[in-house]
Amino acid sequence: MVPFVDWAAHLGGLIGGLLMGGALFGRSLEPAWQGKLCQCTSILVLLAGIGTGLWIVYDVIEPDEKLLHICAYYEAAYGSHAAC
Repeated sequence: MVPFVDWAAHLGGLIGGLLMGGALFGRSLEPAWQGKLCQCTSILVLLAGIGTGLWIVYDVIEPDEKLLHICAYYEAAYGSHAAC
């Protein structure tokens, strides 16, 4: 188990992967208007999600005290040979 990685990261990767698939391969759907709609919708939702995620990370979330000293955490967990 990787510390500080929760199920939300995996869920975000799944949703992002589905949207990226729609953006890249949406045009192959038939009829053509459905392909364009799928591609445009996927791109818009993907961009909105990335923008919202960046806004939350940089403006909303305050870092946990443990994360401010992450080098000390890794040195305690893996010894002094852990690179920081």
